[in-house]
Amino acid sequence: MTATLYFDVGSPFVYLTVERLDRFDFGQVKWRPVSLGALFKATGRSSWALTPRRQAGMAEIEARARAYTDEAATAGVFGVPTLRVGERLFWGDDQLEVAAAVP
Repeated sequence: MTATLYFDVGSPFVYLTVERLDRFDFGQVKWRPVSLGALFKATGRSSWALTPRRQAGMAEIEARARAYTDEAATAGVFGVPTLRVGERLFWGDDQLEVAAAVP
C-alpha cells in the first residue's frame, strides 16, 4: 500500500494526524507540503476562519490571549512552549521530563 500525506504546517489538525499516523499500516508514507489557502482558492472553498461566526468569537479569544500573555509575562515566561509547575517554569519541549520529576 502507498500513502501520501498532504499537509499544511499551519493546520493544527495535521499535528493530530501525524501523532497517530504510525498506528496504522500505511507502509512508506510520502509527505507533501501544500498550501491550504491555495487549495481553498482552487476549489472555490473558504476557511472557517473567514465566517462571521468565527470572526465574532475572535474578539473573545483575542481578549483571553492578551490576558494570558500578561499573566505569562508577569510569571517570567519569555518563550514557548513553557510549562509552569507550581512556581517553576520549564521552557522547551526538552524540559518535560525535568518538569515531570518535580515533587
